[in-house]
Amino acid sequence: MALEVNSRNDKSYQLTKEEAWEVFDATVKDCLNITATEFLERKEEFKSDPHYDSLIFLLPLTGHAK
Repeated sequence: MALEVNSRNDKSYQLTKEEAWEVFDATVKDCLNITATEFLERKEEFKSDPHYDSLIFLLPLTGHAK
């Protein structure tokens, strides 16, 4: 599924927290086949996954970083 953000290509566009969460959720689903919420609840289980660091890198954009 392609997620479209900033369809007008506005150079000053900033993601809302909701859009950032949607991007994060879609990325987690693509990488791990689980929801972002599931990933956050069980993230310790995925530390050895090759996508883990990239997903953790994206997390602060969503406002859910802890």
